[in-house]
Amino acid sequence: MVFCIAMIHAGIGGALFAFLLWSLPGAIGMYALSLGVQKMPDRLPPIVYALLSGMNASTVGIIALAAVQLAEKAIKDRITRILVIFGACAGLCYNALWYFPVLIVIGGAATVIWDVWLHQKIGKMKAAYAAKRRRARNEVGDAEDTTTTQAIPSAQELQVKRPEAVKRKAHAGSSTDRIVAVEEDAGPSHSDERRSTEAAAEMSPVTDTKIHNISIKLGMSLIAAFLLSFIVVMVVRGTVDARGLAFDLFANMYLAGTIIFGGGPVVIPLLRSYVVDPGWVSPRDFLLGLAIIQAFPGPNFNFSVYLGALTLASTSTPTVFGALLAFVGIFAPGIILAVGVQSIWQVMRTKNWVLSLLRGINAAAVGLVFTAVYRLWEIGYLTPESSSGKSLAGEPWWVVVAAVTYAETAWFNVPPAIAILLGAVLGLAWYGAPDDHNLHPVDPSNGLSPEGADPYINDEQDGGDIERQTSNGDSSKHQGLPEVQKRMKYIFPAIAIGVFLSSADQTLVISTYGTIGTELHALSSTSWIATGYFLTLSAFQPVYGKLSDIFGRKECLLFAYLVFGIGSTWCGFARSMNELIAARAFAGIGGGGMSVCTSVLLSDIVSLRDRGTWQGYINVIYAFGAGAGAPLGGLLADSIGWRWAFIAQGPMCLLAFLAVAFVLQLPKQDHSHWKEKVGKIDFLGATVLIVAVFGLLLGLDRGSNVSWSNPIAIAGLCTTPLFVVFVLVEKYVARNPFAPGRIILNRSLFACYLCNFFSFSGWLAGLFFIPLYWQVTRDYSAAHAGLLLVPSIICGVTGSLFAGFYMKRTAKYYWITVIAYTDLVIGLAVVLLFSGLATNNLPLMVLGTCICSFSNGTGVTTTLTGLIANASYKDQAVATACSYLFRSLGSVFGVSMCATAFNQTLRKSLRLALDGDKDAAEIAERVRAGLSYYRSLEPYLKDIVRECYSEATQAALSVSVVLVAGSAIFAWFIREKKLGN
Repeated sequence: MVFCIAMIHAGIGGALFAFLLWSLPGAIGMYALSLGVQKMPDRLPPIVYALLSGMNASTVGIIALAAVQLAEKAIKDRITRILVIFGACAGLCYNALWYFPVLIVIGGAATVIWDVWLHQKIGKMKAAYAAKRRRARNEVGDAEDTTTTQAIPSAQELQVKRPEAVKRKAHAGSSTDRIVAVEEDAGPSHSDERRSTEAAAEMSPVTDTKIHNISIKLGMSLIAAFLLSFIVVMVVRGTVDARGLAFDLFANMYLAGTIIFGGGPVVIPLLRSYVVDPGWVSPRDFLLGLAIIQAFPGPNFNFSVYLGALTLASTSTPTVFGALLAFVGIFAPGIILAVGVQSIWQVMRTKNWVLSLLRGINAAAVGLVFTAVYRLWEIGYLTPESSSGKSLAGEPWWVVVAAVTYAETAWFNVPPAIAILLGAVLGLAWYGAPDDHNLHPVDPSNGLSPEGADPYINDEQDGGDIERQTSNGDSSKHQGLPEVQKRMKYIFPAIAIGVFLSSADQTLVISTYGTIGTELHALSSTSWIATGYFLTLSAFQPVYGKLSDIFGRKECLLFAYLVFGIGSTWCGFARSMNELIAARAFAGIGGGGMSVCTSVLLSDIVSLRDRGTWQGYINVIYAFGAGAGAPLGGLLADSIGWRWAFIAQGPMCLLAFLAVAFVLQLPKQDHSHWKEKVGKIDFLGATVLIVAVFGLLLGLDRGSNVSWSNPIAIAGLCTTPLFVVFVLVEKYVARNPFAPGRIILNRSLFACYLCNFFSFSGWLAGLFFIPLYWQVTRDYSAAHAGLLLVPSIICGVTGSLFAGFYMKRTAKYYWITVIAYTDLVIGLAVVLLFSGLATNNLPLMVLGTCICSFSNGTGVTTTLTGLIANASYKDQAVATACSYLFRSLGSVFGVSMCATAFNQTLRKSLRLALDGDKDAAEIAERVRAGLSYYRSLEPYLKDIVRECYSEATQAALSVSVVLVAGSAIFAWFIREKKLGN
């Protein structure tokens, strides 16, 4: 359809470009999926089967709704209603690719016969029978009167009316005719003159569409060439024995693309017999791809790319060749026929029999969509024991998932992509419901089973994954997982995708604020797009630590990917600013888990001595994502639209989800039922902590950006005492506390937390005001000011890597931490001095930012390692999550304090400098609101404002220096512990 619409409007070249733009992203994604599937083990984790079953069940609901909606459009009279039922029933009775075109032809022929001949014949018979009955009832036998009142209608009167769906009116000035519904003549109120006028308008072709048409001769040549190629391919396929697998693949896809009507929902289940039955693709891999394609952008026919790559995976031929063969084979027939038929369509569309033929074809094809619903229903439920698929009716939960998907899409207008992702979430909810044998299959290779598990390991304390621990002593508690570490070249890219997305997302929206606010007519609310995301990200970060202990690291990371992907996709489909903010807040729940779970996973897998090095690698990915987010968001917003900046994250999250699910294999220790795991959650403590963090951050944000007297700011800050309530709940109420006192009040751990808090509060706040200072005092553009920060970004990454390699070499972290945070104070003091306090020197300011970034990068890495070294093994996940919480709290606290000092100083300086100017108050307020007003001021006013801005920036940087001094002080209280190999 995309190709045909584009061809009418832009010609064949434009149509091909539009088609590739629509289909290639999904095709590339499916090919990447095929590469991952080729490396999968034969037996997947049970959670993957639950996820795929949920996606398959939701797909059934989506296709069922599509079938109902198509039926409502296709059914115009009794004959089309009969044909829809006929197509559905006949399609259920037999399943073959050749069989469905026969049903389609029968449907078209039936409507032609009915409209052209049978309708009139039956009409005459009914009229004659009615006349006979009337004469029999008329005892007087007035034959003349009977003849007069029951005259048999003429052929013209019985001629079939053109269905509403194909009636057309010509519209001048359009590049194509518009299909407009025309009301049927309801009675004598419409004059014959009007009917004839409308009929003439309906039958007159629109001439302006011919500018993009090809000649009839060329069109017929294309059709003939295609038919000849089809015959040759089928003859070779059926007679030549010495055929290659690549040719068979192309022939099967060519056949499917030629004779199938009804779209992807019809052809995809039928391809099973063409790739699974010959043994080219396993049933499990087929169903896996079938579930994933539903959430990918573009046409469902992109499934052929996945099948083509897997088909040639066992040969020496490159799999990309198989993907290309399948792509061309299944799409080429439709494209060639669309171009060829377009040349004669202007003539054929005026024929009543052609319109009748299409009416019957559509009705029969809609019936076949109902058969696709049934065939997907029969193979949608996957288990480790039945990877070839079972009927959804075998587990009532999947019936619920399909029904919920249908309802939310039909009644609440939930986009199909989001509905399928929600189905995946519901699938994960099923995970754990069956018996333990199905949920946790025993792998004989690792010797672990529920019955044979080490009786000395306490599930209550160390649930989740086994991370190379011992039950007595600390000598080997942080050794990591050597057998898993060997696969880090596969595992690290899988978790790095999430790190990149999490960092890129935080800067992605910055460059799209204006476009989003303008399109959604809410420019004043754009700041909430980032605020909503950051609030939930920060509030849920500390919760993930304990949840990963209860449910497992991998499961929590998969959940975070899923929530973030659903939230990002939801953002792309948001219809209002409020809905977009809600979607961003939902995505933040997953974003917080992506960073925390990744850090905890690395601590589990690698040894403590190598931990800093791997954290350095993670920081490189994070910095790259943060740097790429803003320009990438701006590029997408200016080209294909801001929505794609969010929608594109959905497939990437899905790719990361599958990579982690398939590549990261950790043996299980806690085999308890999911209900028992839920019982271990401290819901009261989690609720109090989330509300406290959310309220504090919201109050600080509104106070610094709006006013400290703002009701939201006051209400948010009033939740601060809840932190005390949280400590009391954890100490005296909770049976399985999220943050036990030994984690919160431990001297060394608390010192690491405070180092993170003060370093992030001081340095990140300074980093916020420095580029603004350059833009005002030196009239630099935002791009120029940002470019001056590139060296500091590089230094920050370098500092993190340096710390990792240093700790790996020396197995120590104490003194490098003290030196790093001392250097952070020195570097920020250099920035303050050369921002005009002592003198104004740009190179030395840039040098100061480089010192700060290098020191902060070093300190973040060493304090994280110090946390893990000082925490007991069972507490390291919670301790890591708490460190992320203190970073987030520090960031908002620092920006709020520095912004308060900045605004007060700027307001006071402008009031003094502009004393006597009648517009002084307005100038002060508008300068604080944005830089665009500053650039429009007269030269003498710009000089005054520039000086005041410099003073305000120095006040903000002074607060930053005081804050980072706190990190240098508390670094001395960290305890040194030698890092083991």
